[in-house]
Amino acid sequence: MALDPANWRESVQVRVLWICIAALPILLFLFAKSPLWFLPMALWPLIGGLTWRYDALPWTDIASWTLPAALWLVVIVVTLPLPVGAVVAVVPVAAWLYAFMFWTRVTSWWYQRVLRKPHPSLRPPRGG
Repeated sequence: MALDPANWRESVQVRVLWICIAALPILLFLFAKSPLWFLPMALWPLIGGLTWRYDALPWTDIASWTLPAALWLVVIVVTLPLPVGAVVAVVPVAAWLYAFMFWTRVTSWWYQRVLRKPHPSLRPPRGG
């Protein structure tokens, strides 16, 4: 399917990631005075999810950690006042994204305990 990020050329994948990263501060600035100022933060889980989908990992694996991250962001920034809410929301999500985007021990634990399936590094490579 052409819309599946796993099938995009690597050059397109890289451009899309850079566009998302560049869009984050721009959208935060544009939404700063809006009641929906927290919506641009949803780009963080999207960026993390794209990095996994580029490796053709299943959508369910991706959703298992990106949706909780997005939910955390929204709930915290809506319930806690600024700037405390922003710090309480962003710092844990940044650590969470780091853990999953760079395949730390957290990722291995997540596959073993939460998803209850073998870690993707134990699968044969795609196409092989």
